[in-house]
Amino acid sequence: MEQWRTFPGVTGRPKLPQECSDNTSRRSQKTPQQHPKNCRPHLPQLRFYDSNNLLKRTRNFVSLTSPFGSCLQYCYYYYYCYCYYYCYWYCYYYCYWYCYYCYWYCYYYYCYCYYYCYYYYYYYYYCYYYCYYYCYYYHYCYYYYWYCYYCYYCCYWYCYWYCYWFYCYYCYHYYYCYYCCYCLSYCYHYY
Repeated sequence: MEQWRTFPGVTGRPKLPQECSDNTSRRSQKTPQQHPKNCRPHLPQLRFYDSNNLLKRTRNFVSLTSPFGSCLQYCYYYYYCYCYYYCYWYCYYYCYWYCYYCYWYCYYYYCYCYYYCYYYYYYYYYCYYYCYYYCYYYHYCYYYYWYCYYCYYCCYWYCYWYCYWFYCYYCYHYYYCYYCCYCLSYCYHYY
């Protein structure tokens, strides 16, 4: 179940890349499919209301020709957004002893995201993004001996996103901002 929480002034919500919603079966030999790097939220445009024109007087924003410009271009004084990205693999498979020829099948997977933000202080907002990636595997072997019971495999994926504003513009007391992220990730395997 997706849960969405936000603060006043935020428009839009994260949208997933099409690849994340693809439920086509994936196959890899002996080892499970790697975590899809593109399974991350498409961050929404945020709109901030400045009732006293304080931001306009104190901050100098870069004017870009396109909101899809380089991430190296950003507001001189930019907001910070700390995003956390979580993925879980729940993989179930049949296992056999003495398997000579094995395949891993991902017969279904899906990914979804949600986020929440809160006001910190003095123009600063902190946003947390959570993504969940589920993949259901089973393990199939040819030329096997001895039947093994139903087994369980799980991979826990942790990813930390760092985000910053790279495009903002002002219009009628509102600031419209886009931002860019990069990721530091760690993966832990449990058998």
